[in-house]
Amino acid sequence: MATNGERYADKIAYLLANILGEQVCMQFAKELDFYADFCCNTCPLKGKCNNAALLEEWLKDEERE
Repeated sequence: MATNGERYADKIAYLLANILGEQVCMQFAKELDFYADFCCNTCPLKGKCNNAALLEEWLKDEERE
């Protein structure tokens, strides 16, 4: 039986990658960089935040742990 996270991972990933924009950074990044932008190196979504397919995979991987 699939969890809600598994069932809706594609929709959640689409929202994160395509609609929420910098709000995602505000929630996930832990520090600012030298230019006062959110530091990608402190974010668990590093390299995935603009790619719905990678985010969906990440969400499903995290769900299994």
